[in-house]
Amino acid sequence: IGEPVALWDGPASKVILAFLTGDDRAAVLRGAQAAGHPAHRFADQLDAAARDGWLITVGDRTPGVGAVCAAVFDPAGVAGSIAVAGPAERWSPARMRAFSGRLRAACAEISAEIRGSFP
Repeated sequence: IGEPVALWDGPASKVILAFLTGDDRAAVLRGAQAAGHPAHRFADQLDAAARDGWLITVGDRTPGVGAVCAAVFDPAGVAGSIAVAGPAERWSPARMRAFSGRLRAACAEISAEIRGSFP
């Protein structure tokens, strides 16, 4: 379900990238650079996602769409992410920030169910 995208393309995949180990993350960033997406463009987003545990974007992949995303973890590390998206005029950064705690709680619960260690 859904569509496959590169880990540097879109907030749901970027939040996964933020939690990859150094070598894996570096390999993906090299792929991004080879595809014409300079890693420095989103390094701040990745650092913020790793620090905060969630990422908020507006128009990152689709113009006019806001998304808040958080990662899900299994015993091996980051396993995926959950994104809640909507029209940016209604799903504003302030509303997404207010919702981020509930999203992180849901991701923590899912991670616990699959025996992951949620940061």
